[in-house]
Amino acid sequence: MGELRILLLEDAPSDAELLEHSLRRGGVAFTALRADTETAFQRALEDFKPDIVLAAAALRSTMCNGFFPAFRSSWSPAPSAKRPQ
Repeated sequence: MGELRILLLEDAPSDAELLEHSLRRGGVAFTALRADTETAFQRALEDFKPDIVLAAAALRSTMCNGFFPAFRSSWSPAPSAKRPQ
């Protein structure tokens, strides 16, 4: 398997950089693209074709309301990781 294509749904560039740094430090081979608007997210789904989408927790209640219905309609269901309690 080649590099993962990771779409970062993140409005803070510094947070996206920190996440990318952590993934690289952990040995994950990936190419990342950050989207911070619904338009950029839609474009990335179509053009970048990510293997995984990582969304900032703070965006769940604000920006994600418009993002994830579009994501669900364009992608088949896949298992999701659950946060440890």
